[in-house]
Amino acid sequence: MAALGILQSNTSIWGSLFIRKVVDKANAEIGDVVTYRLTVRSTKIRGAAVVNDKLPLGFTLISKTVRVSTGGSFAAAADPVGAPGPNLAFSINIPAKNQDVVIEYKVRIGLGADRGDGVNSAQASMRNYNLQSMIAKAKVKVTGGVFTREACIVGKVYADCNGNGIQDDKESGIAGVRLFMENGTTITTDESGQYSLCGVRAVTHVLKIDSTSLPAGSKLGITSNRNMGDPNTLFVDVLAGQIHQADFRVDGCSAPSGSQKGTDNPQSPVVQQGGGVQFDSSQPSSLGLTPIRPNAPAKDGEK
Repeated sequence: MAALGILQSNTSIWGSLFIRKVVDKANAEIGDVVTYRLTVRSTKIRGAAVVNDKLPLGFTLISKTVRVSTGGSFAAAADPVGAPGPNLAFSINIPAKNQDVVIEYKVRIGLGADRGDGVNSAQASMRNYNLQSMIAKAKVKVTGGVFTREACIVGKVYADCNGNGIQDDKESGIAGVRLFMENGTTITTDESGQYSLCGVRAVTHVLKIDSTSLPAGSKLGITSNRNMGDPNTLFVDVLAGQIHQADFRVDGCSAPSGSQKGTDNPQSPVVQQGGGVQFDSSQPSSLGLTPIRPNAPAKDGEK
């Protein structure tokens, strides 16, 4: 993952316990994904600590995006207590004095977030020593954006190892999978197997997987009746101002190494911020899809 661009940050120190909170976007729209980073340091004591982190109105943690570093590279970590929010509790271990512990995670900005203050606050504590930091804050200014008349489609492509139709904790997302919309727009899954596309018209859309971008030997399975009997295709009935989920699953554990959610995959051609979307609307779909309506702004009163 590229280095986090710090746009909003706040640092709080109390006694010997230090916390810093940063976010990668100062301004965002409903449907966007933002990345938060927490840095905790104890100057005198090592041991167990908890970071209590309160998300703003309408912000929700994206499962399996938590990563933790204790001076080296980042490693995937379990979702915190309270996920998806708003009140999160991250349990960490501070291995040594003056050693930074860094927590990084992603959240999606949902409907109603523009009615809140966009302020995220966090505080670290070491209960065994009755020690607390002061409160660190980071703010994102949220606007309604495309949600005035349009909507978002979000989803994932994952390896359904046990075939139960849901993504369990140890089942990997699949990075670098291309999806096509009926108008020729292409979307590529990120390193966690997730994608999002905002600004879509409030009509029925068709999503289809480019099977050549799947791991060799992969076989897709049905996820819902909206597959219409074809696991490679999903029909998505979009309503204005809403986020719609559209997931694809691969039967069995055929995801390539390194595509587990929360890990970096440098081979995945993904736009990290803004949901991992790539556009190629100038090119017709290679999968035999017929465009039904272009993604132009809806007219007043049009559903």
